[in-house]
Amino acid sequence: MQKAEKRQSQRVEFKQEVVFELSAVKRSYTLLEQSSQGVDISTGGLGLEADDELQKGEVVKLYVPLGMGSVNIPVFAEVRWVATSGDRYRIGFQFLT
Repeated sequence: MQKAEKRQSQRVEFKQEVVFELSAVKRSYTLLEQSSQGVDISTGGLGLEADDELQKGEVVKLYVPLGMGSVNIPVFAEVRWVATSGDRYRIGFQFLT
């Protein structure tokens, strides 16, 4: 039996650098800013590969690049899943509206 797809919109490849901020209240009282590599994007979310693991349910502020310019769109997103990808982590985010 094949696993049902939960996404409501089609993903497209998104190979751009994405910066995100994590308000790490659970870890410490600092604001962590990290850079990661985009994998795919849809109207509902974004997939990234990152060096550090995030926890399911954490909310981050993503800075998604718009086109090939230097404009980044800030958007809040929730970590929906995390998987290992070699020595990095593959993270699925759902955009919050």
